[in-house]
Amino acid sequence: MGYYSLFCHCASCHTPMLCNPDLVPSIRIKGVKEPVCESCVERWNTLHPDTHFTIPTGAYYPAPETQEDLSQDGLNAKYEEEYNRDYFHDFDDKDEDNE
Repeated sequence: MGYYSLFCHCASCHTPMLCNPDLVPSIRIKGVKEPVCESCVERWNTLHPDTHFTIPTGAYYPAPETQEDLSQDGLNAKYEEEYNRDYFHDFDDKDEDNE
């Protein structure tokens, strides 16, 4: 089992950071969600106590990979298997009808 993380820059201070893309707090810039580092979130919470950002547990740590193989080879194998099963199954049924 592996892990994945997002390497990006904080939308506020532009500091490079690693984070879990599913959990990291973010802000919208021109309609796109952009990640915010932990320091900027804490600074925001200090300056604006009425609008409080929460930091989910694990937001700045790698996330565990899913069990499914999402690599290009894994996806190709999955779709090829489904294609072959469905495609050749149709021909097998037609050949039996012709006999």
